[in-house]
Amino acid sequence: MADNGLRDFRIQGIIAVTLALFLMGVTAGTPLKSALERTVISVLDFPERPARLLLDGILATGGWVEERGSLLERIDVLQAENLALRRRIEEGLIPPLSPEKGERTLTTRVLSRSPLSWWREIRIDKGSDDGIRPGDPAMSDGFLIGRVTRVESGFSTIELLTSPGLLIPVVVDQTRDLGVVAGDEKGQVHLLYLPVDRELEVEMGLSTALVSEQLPPGIPVGFIAAEEPEDGAFRPYRVRLGADLTRLYRIQIGISGRGARS
Repeated sequence: MADNGLRDFRIQGIIAVTLALFLMGVTAGTPLKSALERTVISVLDFPERPARLLLDGILATGGWVEERGSLLERIDVLQAENLALRRRIEEGLIPPLSPEKGERTLTTRVLSRSPLSWWREIRIDKGSDDGIRPGDPAMSDGFLIGRVTRVESGFSTIELLTSPGLLIPVVVDQTRDLGVVAGDEKGQVHLLYLPVDRELEVEMGLSTALVSEQLPPGIPVGFIAAEEPEDGAFRPYRVRLGADLTRLYRIQIGISGRGARS
């Protein structure tokens, strides 16, 4: 079988060389040479055609598999966001949006995130033309990640909860104690100004407080992760955010509707 394949290969090679030498002897530009060139191309193309078709099929299949995997991954993320929002609404910790008040959320995409300000801010691809205003809450997976600070016509900047410059009043869902969350610019967030005599437990939830003038109340923030050494009359706590700030891609912006454009 191998000898037959080698013999066929040699025969094809001899034919190709013979036709090439013959073409070299034909005057350039004549109809005969043009016809012979087309014939040679057809003859040489025939043995290679099955391999090319197979390769094209493999490449097309690979691209389809990769695209399908990406779509399935995005579907999983969207389902998780939907479940998180539904759970918080059912628990009464975040009110549903009120269409009669013009309240809505706008889904945006992260444009850039500078390594020099990785834990401070991100830029998104929507701005004042889409109704976004400074102070609007930014969310991912149903949890607060920060607040809009700067707005241009086609993009906006969000200051993240891990930024030390963003202080957000919050309430402990189970005890209604008030505190403030602040970042350390190193990826950690802390709950501050809780009296040492308060009995708070790990996994208690945190949401934006009614006393905040920056954000609407009831937006879930995260959970108490651990106690930290007391500081005078107060005991800080380390916070586990509900959203993963290392994997931000699609961001939801809460828009009140006042001044928004459809």
